[in-house]
Amino acid sequence: MSFPSLVLLGNDELTAITDIQVVYSNDTSTPKPARLTRTRYDIKRQMQVLNVSGATSNRYPDIPYNASRSIRTWQGYIDVTTGSVAVWGSTDPGEEGSTTQTNLNVSLIQQAVVLKATEGVNFTLPVQNAVGPDNPSLELTYEEARQEGINWLYKITSNGAETPTYTNHYTDYWMIKDINITDHQNGTSRVNFHFEFIGIWQSIADIIDDEDV
Repeated sequence: MSFPSLVLLGNDELTAITDIQVVYSNDTSTPKPARLTRTRYDIKRQMQVLNVSGATSNRYPDIPYNASRSIRTWQGYIDVTTGSVAVWGSTDPGEEGSTTQTNLNVSLIQQAVVLKATEGVNFTLPVQNAVGPDNPSLELTYEEARQEGINWLYKITSNGAETPTYTNHYTDYWMIKDINITDHQNGTSRVNFHFEFIGIWQSIADIIDDEDV
């Protein structure tokens, strides 16, 4: 099977990746993964314990939970040619060496902290065809999938008035927690991506009391 080259789009000066793709230079006649392969998606709930200063002291476990937030992580990988994730060769014009795209890939891998894609994390989803007792085929096709972000609070601004009004700002972008490269020493490398975002605190009492739920 042909291994593709990694294509990262984004702005290395603003340390943001806008898309993650691959391109195949040969063996393009059969469908193959064109994006990340998902390995894991976790949603963890974190609870906050109510603690009111100046009141009668409580002792655990008498202190109730009063708020909750979710921490979401998405992990995936993509197998690519090592030459697309490492600067190599001569930098002189006309001589063989890394391309402009490879230089951008390496720069974004080293510096990017935000996946600035409004649609979330795009990945390739293998889908089985014609399964069942009459069609026990394990042949796969590759479909586009995505893991959308859920609005999380990333900053609070004030209008600067004497009695200020505060505005919450939310985004669906994912944070890039880790990018790891495993070099297989055969011209190919596996690039692992680990994305994360942490949701805002929500009142548990409001969630329970909400009649619309």
